[in-house]
Amino acid sequence: MNLPKKILKYSIVIIALILIVWGYFQLSNPLEITVTGTGTVSAPADSAKFIITLSDSYPDASTAATAITANTDAIRNYLEREGVAPENIIENEIKTIPGIAFNESTLGVRADKTLIVSLTDLSKITSLTSKLYSFGAKLISDPDYVVSDKSVWEKEAEKEALKDAEIKANYEMKKYRKFFKRISGISQSQSVSTADSFNPVTGQILNPFQNQEIDESSQNISKTFTVTFNLW
Repeated sequence: MNLPKKILKYSIVIIALILIVWGYFQLSNPLEITVTGTGTVSAPADSAKFIITLSDSYPDASTAATAITANTDAIRNYLEREGVAPENIIENEIKTIPGIAFNESTLGVRADKTLIVSLTDLSKITSLTSKLYSFGAKLISDPDYVVSDKSVWEKEAEKEALKDAEIKANYEMKKYRKFFKRISGISQSQSVSTADSFNPVTGQILNPFQNQEIDESSQNISKTFTVTFNLW
């Protein structure tokens, strides 16, 4: 009667040893995977700049200076009435070029001047620029939108990138039937302008912006991390 008990006891010990060895092997030799996580956030612009160009032909340099100065004053007065601070209007010097430089038969001079305008009230851009031509503006550039504190949005993009890496790692865990994971290495890759998202069901890479309209008054800030995980 004692023999079966001894056999059972030894069997339990052997099984326990096998499990210990197997567990040690698994812990000592995890499956290593590397995934790329990308996060993108849309950072709203808080200011914008545009350039106003005054340009025309005049009989002489004196007439050009008088006319362009008058138009410049009219534009400046209009912008200030609309709430643009004087220090946000930067004037460049008048440049005059003899008309003969363009055509031998052209008399007089060609005069040009630019003003750089900064706006913090982005809602006024369209209404302001549409009226500037009546004050002598020849050309108005498209607004250049500016995000002043990108570091805040870059941190948000980094969080989204790490979340994306976690999602991809979880997909790999299911595929290889692993139950635990740990980050063993992480490095930041070069930032990109758009982000791809990962479908954890199909394993496909998707572009979340492919069917969306682009908002020119905001900037897409992206961060990409290459993350190495150990899986058990």
